[in-house]
Amino acid sequence: MKMNKRTFAYLGMILATAIWGLNFVVVKLVVSQYPLIPFLFLRFLIGGVALFAIAMSHPKWREGWRSAPKGKLFVLSVVVAGGYISSALGIEFGASPGVAAMISALVMVATPSLDWLISGHRPNIKFIVALGLSVGAVILVAAQGEASGGGNGVLGVGLELVSVVAFSIQILMIERMAKSVDLLALASGQLVALTLVFGAATVVTATWVTPTPTLWMLLAFSGLGASAIGLMLQVLAQTHVEGAAIAALTSLEPGYAMGFAWLLTRAALPSIYVLALAMLVCASLMETALGRMAIDAGWKAVSDFADMPAVYRYVHRARWPLAED
Repeated sequence: MKMNKRTFAYLGMILATAIWGLNFVVVKLVVSQYPLIPFLFLRFLIGGVALFAIAMSHPKWREGWRSAPKGKLFVLSVVVAGGYISSALGIEFGASPGVAAMISALVMVATPSLDWLISGHRPNIKFIVALGLSVGAVILVAAQGEASGGGNGVLGVGLELVSVVAFSIQILMIERMAKSVDLLALASGQLVALTLVFGAATVVTATWVTPTPTLWMLLAFSGLGASAIGLMLQVLAQTHVEGAAIAALTSLEPGYAMGFAWLLTRAALPSIYVLALAMLVCASLMETALGRMAIDAGWKAVSDFADMPAVYRYVHRARWPLAED
């Protein structure tokens, strides 16, 4: 089955979300030993330097960087920085990590909601179903946290919702800018601007600490993998896939994060979390063509299997043409 650009865009976005899910585990390891603000500064510095070096390596890419709207890129980066900061503060002010991860999945409904609010469109039935499933997943995980005594502060949850809005705005801005801005400049420009924002924040908060060699390795993965490669895959995907579908795929990041955490630490995964993840998967299928793709692939596999006897008979006749006489 020949894959078109749209299919490759879906696969690239799935890979990016998996990288971000693994990075969630890496971030938890790093921030338990290192301040958050300088971590974000070094993460975006590493990723920004890598993409900027690539952008400067070819005349066409250099021209794309020079002609990119620096003001819009900086505004986009400030929005993204606000998302990272509000998400971190949300956990600081009482939202449990599990609830924070699930709330981040609401980007799948926040993105089309903002898009429809701007364009004046009305939501369809698929969106209503996705909304119910994703909100239900958040409520299940929140209830699990309350039952275990973890609790979730109202301010913390509110800040997590602010971060959802910020990342939804990012998706919509990239969708519009990708039509006229060089893609490498769009990705590298964000990382360079984020480096400036968090570099200034590191100076203001006086939180700089020299990382250990082990932390540098984790920072390298976070900077090159989650920031440079992940953002580049997102920008490329958004040239072929609408923002609502991108948001639906990124909403599966909590599932990847919990899966990688289980693989690496063998920590117990509550059944409520498994049910919530299943609801998120179903919700994401409502907002993408992945469901239809999966059904088509499954049907093709079944039909190919059903045709196998005919293939065997054909080969049998070709090798032994007189065997059936």
